[in-house]
Amino acid sequence: MFMMMRTICKIKQKSLGAKVVIALCKTIQEKSATVYYDNFFTSLELIHYLRNEYGIFSLGTIRSNRLRGCQEMLLFDKPLAKNSRGASHQVVCNEKKLAVVKWYDKTRVDVDCSQIVKQYNAHMGGVDLADMLVSLYRSNFKTKRWYMALFAQTLDICANNARLLYRRDCQNSKKPLALK
Repeated sequence: MFMMMRTICKIKQKSLGAKVVIALCKTIQEKSATVYYDNFFTSLELIHYLRNEYGIFSLGTIRSNRLRGCQEMLLFDKPLAKNSRGASHQVVCNEKKLAVVKWYDKTRVDVDCSQIVKQYNAHMGGVDLADMLVSLYRSNFKTKRWYMALFAQTLDICANNARLLYRRDCQNSKKPLALK
């Protein structure tokens, strides 16, 4: 897969995650689309590149070590901890058309969250759900050969996807079958 990404996306000094996102975004027909991804893929350079090259908006969580200078402009955790629950601070760069929001809370509490957090939560979770379902309903196929384990994982993913498609298609017509 790494060789494929190197030939498809000839962009220097980008991480593998950024190259994967860029290669997938090349296939998007609607250029004013919004792409949602988690902190493994998110970087300020990737967001800026997608916006300038393809006109694609991006939204995702980001690791603090990838902020490239924004962490100096954002408040530290201690001043945010002194504020009321659900405290947040944002930095907006009009030149690069970029906004970074830092959210801090001491404990898990119910608060009114901003629109950007609601939008992220509404569009993320499909991969997490698929991973959860595959791990819950994994086949009893044990092997020491890596290629057989890969084959078993592929079968589990296919079975999970078939189950999700079946449930989606039979919502109105009949009661779905039980999983086990």
